Amino acid sequence: EEWGRYTEIGALTALGFFAGAKQFRARVGWLICAAALVGGILISGQRTAIFGFLVGLVALIMFSAKTWRAGFARLTVLLIPLVLLFVFAQAPTDDEVWSKAEDERVSAVLTHTRRGTLKPTEEDSLQVRFQNWGDLVTSVIPYRPLGAGIGAGSLTDMRTNRDSDLPPIDNFILVLAITCGIPGALVFVWILLRASWLSARLARAAESGTHKATINRIAAAIMPALILNSVFGLTFSIYSVAPIAWLLIGWISAEALRAREQTERETLII
Repeated sequence: EEWGRYTEIGALTALGFFAGAKQFRARVGWLICAAALVGGILISGQRTAIFGFLVGLVALIMFSAKTWRAGFARLTVLLIPLVLLFVFAQAPTDDEVWSKAEDERVSAVLTHTRRGTLKPTEEDSLQVRFQNWGDLVTSVIPYRPLGAGIGAGSLTDMRTNRDSDLPPIDNFILVLAITCGIPGALVFVWILLRASWLSARLARAAESGTHKATINRIAAAIMPALILNSVFGLTFSIYSVAPIAWLLIGWISAEALRAREQTERETLII
């Protein structure tokens, strides 16, 4: 799962630098990096990473445009082929998914990825996931609104505690609700939404064509992907990925504070 997150964040970063590069060689280099990383996302078989990348790509296109009207025009150009792909492309059948030989591992992963991406609502795992979430929200969390303690509901707890009756969760917000209670989950959601709002403001306020604008747009594009990954995954519980996400949120907060202080100094000077 962590490789799906690495390649997802890396692909958005490479595309952001591709959009902000001014030299032809730099653009070609970043485009090659982005293509390789997108290929890595597909090979990882992580549908959450794929949809997170698509959400981040939409945000990157919107923030890279000079005006909202231009952003919606670019987004429409992108969405038309994607919608046609999802509507008319044929998803692999069950026989095609399970008929791969042992020496066709890459082909088997790509077939599974294509099926889960083109027809996500028909996947049994998604329906089971929704059912488990419903049981947790109605039958578990209300009886322990302040949480059951750190570690409850984690993968380690499920592997070592044989008496645990909790199903696989695959939703970090619900994991927090179980461990830290409803207040802890709400604080985490507020942090994600606040960081997304601040990153969007930084991306729109940065001077177009500058390196700072490119960095701000990349950060603003990654945040929606992190939100989706937190709803349909355990990004913030992966020890090798969570520090990257928290560092990004911290950097966004610092940049927002720096921008506000600069605005206040300029106001005082005037």
